[in-house]
Amino acid sequence: MPKDPPQSLSDHIRNLAMRDNPLSENVRNQIKDWVADNTVERSGELVPPWVWKPDMPRESIGWRMGGGEDYLSALGGWIRDLQETDFIEYRRRFPEPEAWSGFYDEVRSSTKGL
Repeated sequence: MPKDPPQSLSDHIRNLAMRDNPLSENVRNQIKDWVADNTVERSGELVPPWVWKPDMPRESIGWRMGGGEDYLSALGGWIRDLQETDFIEYRRRFPEPEAWSGFYDEVRSSTKGL
């Protein structure tokens, strides 16, 4: 049974020998397709940063300025507004890769942007 794209991404990030290499075009396209299929625009659901920009590491300046900063700000507010049961389901569908460990706790405990 083939892995789902988020699992492929997570495996890539966790593999110390591969994590500094760019994602293959195949995996990148699978992730983009998966995100498109799993993002419900009608409800305004946002995906976590490791899905939205899988090639951008957590420590990248891109998350602190420009489009990445704007996205994290919107995502943070959106996650904080989720009911607890919805948040648990979201977290189950989008588990934190090791490089993003603690992200959800940071977002939920914050009273403002990330």
